[in-house]
Amino acid sequence: MNNHFTTPNADNCTSTIIFKPALPQAILKPDYSASSFLTLAPYGTGKTLLRCEYYKSLRPDTYFKVLILNKEIDEYLQRFVEEKAMSGTDCDKESCIMKWSSDEFAIVEGEGFPIKAFQTSLSNNVLNGLRHFALFMKKHVKKTAVFIIDGIDENRFFFNENNVNKKSLELFCRSSLSQEIIAMVMAHNFYLSVFYPKIDGINMEHAIIRKDKFPILVIKWNIKSLINYADYVLQEMNKNASSSRCKSFTDFKTLVNYSKAGHAEIINQISTPRVLHYFMLHLIEEMNHCANDVKEPFIATKENIYTAYETAAKSTFKVHFINK
Repeated sequence: MNNHFTTPNADNCTSTIIFKPALPQAILKPDYSASSFLTLAPYGTGKTLLRCEYYKSLRPDTYFKVLILNKEIDEYLQRFVEEKAMSGTDCDKESCIMKWSSDEFAIVEGEGFPIKAFQTSLSNNVLNGLRHFALFMKKHVKKTAVFIIDGIDENRFFFNENNVNKKSLELFCRSSLSQEIIAMVMAHNFYLSVFYPKIDGINMEHAIIRKDKFPILVIKWNIKSLINYADYVLQEMNKNASSSRCKSFTDFKTLVNYSKAGHAEIINQISTPRVLHYFMLHLIEEMNHCANDVKEPFIATKENIYTAYETAAKSTFKVHFINK
């Protein structure tokens, strides 16, 4: 049986489990239209899953979608560093990245519109490129460009092992949301949909003055929404379960015997869907060890839950920094 809970990386673009109530309602619109916004979300809360669904939902007959992920960002940063070195600047990779101006972000990189180095200032190239590209798409292709940015939390220039180069990361994120770029968005030249990680010590909100026109959206989970999400996943799985071989659990709380105080205390520490997925993965393993020795109904013991949560917490932390 296809068990969605055994897929910890649930935010890949093949997922069919979209729990919309916990996601920003302004993004996935009923009319499948685009919008400009900044989404800030901690690791493992469904940011990439939301980006995938948003990208797929946009009408192809109306929008020209430009997806900018870690690969495109990494290529631009590498070229930026090399150009600084070629111009005689004495710097290493980190300090070079620190020296860009607020509007030096090549948002059209990777889409066949390369910036010629040293022809004019980098910022003029970027902003003019954006303007001309958007106008060309509207006039000749009859589509509005939608730039979608995600994957910055996988970039090697900002994340190295267990460390985050917060100063450079904040400069980069602010440059991609410069006033010049936001002004073009406000002029309806194109849409800019940004999915950035929420990291303590980095403030990107202040870069956006017109929050009424360019909203900042957040993804927040609490234990109630996580349990509702778990119930939703169980319901989807139950649709494919064999009625002759399986008896479906009615809800997540029954599975983990949530009514017992000790059980609930552990479950309440689960903070994100990613942790929940790892928890379920390890809980299945724990319960399978004693599958032949328990009486019906087959529900988790406190020991099962405690071991699964501790293992899940370690797994999530390890994978988080491996991905970086």
